[in-house]
Amino acid sequence: TPQCRLTFTPTPEELVEVMSFHAGRETKTPIYSFGQGCEGDPLMNPDLLVESVRLFRSRGGVGTVNCNTNASRTEAVERLAQAGLSSIRVSLNSARPEVYERYYRPHGYSFDDVRRSIAVARKNGLWVSLNLLFFPGVTDSEGELEALARLVGENGVSMIQWRNLNIDPEWYLGLMRGIDHGPIMGLSLFMKRLKKLCPWLRFGYFNPYVGEKAELTAPLPGQWQMPDLSVADAPLAGPASEDAAGEADENFRESPWSGILTALHTPLSEYNPDCGFDLIVSNPPYYDDSLTNPDARKATARHTGDGLSYREILAFAETRLNTGGRLCIILPADQEKELLRYGRMHGLHPSNILRIKTVQRKAPSRTIVTFKSGERAVPVEDCLVIMEKGSYTRQYLSLVKDYYLFA
Repeated sequence: TPQCRLTFTPTPEELVEVMSFHAGRETKTPIYSFGQGCEGDPLMNPDLLVESVRLFRSRGGVGTVNCNTNASRTEAVERLAQAGLSSIRVSLNSARPEVYERYYRPHGYSFDDVRRSIAVARKNGLWVSLNLLFFPGVTDSEGELEALARLVGENGVSMIQWRNLNIDPEWYLGLMRGIDHGPIMGLSLFMKRLKKLCPWLRFGYFNPYVGEKAELTAPLPGQWQMPDLSVADAPLAGPASEDAAGEADENFRESPWSGILTALHTPLSEYNPDCGFDLIVSNPPYYDDSLTNPDARKATARHTGDGLSYREILAFAETRLNTGGRLCIILPADQEKELLRYGRMHGLHPSNILRIKTVQRKAPSRTIVTFKSGERAVPVEDCLVIMEKGSYTRQYLSLVKDYYLFA
């Protein structure tokens, strides 16, 4: 960082002198904060911090005293709380121990210590914020939603401060190789569903002013239980259940297209509309022979044996598409040939094939095929690259700008 480094360790008296100077300039909502993400962890010098906070409060110091930390030392957190700390902000990339530990590589502590520190902070009346480092495709996943809701609810977190994890995406995804994150839902829906599970939770970006002692609505450790994973926890690509249909219907009502969207809960094999369709779009389950997920909801969402298959969709489209109507299906790239073969069996021929790559040098990971009824022509083939030099490409951003906050 560009700040000039201290060449000495200040005394509690000197720290309180700086805090008092700040209090003289900011008289309404003063915040005094120890620690910064790139400055080392203040809990490594707990004696200095504890004595400084205690001295500041003993001299009538008012305002919010905060500590930014990785929360690795539970005893230090408790001592600071008893000395007069008001709030704590805990940095992490995930509420799942494996994801956390692969990135942070903790030395001398574990994710369990972080969890205990958060609970101790809440028990001592501190406002607890999480400095959550967000990475698309990892953070906004079903696995993360459940783990984060439990961390927030079971330990009394009051706020999440959302920050992008600025990192080489290929390196980070390689670091997480082998971890099943589950279906991805996007940041906006992730935040919405997390808020439904933890309604007291506040979202923001900066440490808030909470006075000397925060007024807390977050539950104490032991007071909260994870809600039944129904509507609030229904996967976006979830099973054909009433809960998932209810979630979709709610999303439709709150969208800009509420006047033209309707959610219908019925098996496709039993759906007999009295009209044809100009457009059918589907992101169907695609696992055929792989090991079935033990979670029945996820198994239905991902495995063709337990839910809707693209072959069933092709058969439906064959009789239900209007002349010139289109069917768009997204599948893993390695299933493109089979998809095209089954399409021809149902009289459906591709008009467009879009192959999607995470980065230019890698093979496509997904394919979007547009079939058109009553028409056979050479398909238009194109490629979409999502990332370039660590950033989203302009082409990708232009496509998703209406649906994602980061665009």
